[in-house]
Amino acid sequence: MLSRAPVDWRNGDGSQPGPLHWPVSVNLARRALREALEALEPRAWLPEHPDLEDARAGMAWFNGLAPTERRHWLEVADSAVPADAWEAYKARAAV
Repeated sequence: MLSRAPVDWRNGDGSQPGPLHWPVSVNLARRALREALEALEPRAWLPEHPDLEDARAGMAWFNGLAPTERRHWLEVADSAVPADAWEAYKARAAV
């Protein structure tokens, strides 16, 4: 990745790129990665789960389970997707 670093990550100006300036390039790479991940995060749940609060509650529920409980609810949902386990849990709780 750093071999394709933009000119502003390097010593020198835009017309004369120099060697990488490590402290600057590492910080800029971290920021670029963080921004990319933040841009992707909402898309993971929103298309299937328009209710963001419900999606967050499902993530908190699943993350709070012990591994055996996770396995149980994934088996109940007959899926490997935590969101499906959350839906199965809610369906059982409603009964």
